[in-house]
Amino acid sequence: MRYRLTHADGSTEEGVTDAAGRISMQRNIDPAGLRIKLLGRRR
Repeated sequence: MRYRLTHADGSTEEGVTDAAGRISMQRNIDPAGLRIKLLGRRR
C-alpha cells in the first residue's frame, strides 16, 4: 500500500509498505509529530 508521511515541520515523504503492511522508519523520527495518509494500492 502506498503512503505519505507528513512530519511536524511540514516536510513529506512517500513510500510503499512491506508485505506485512509495515512502514520502515528511521529510529530518530519522533512518531508524535507524524501524520500518515494511506494513498491506495501499489500500481
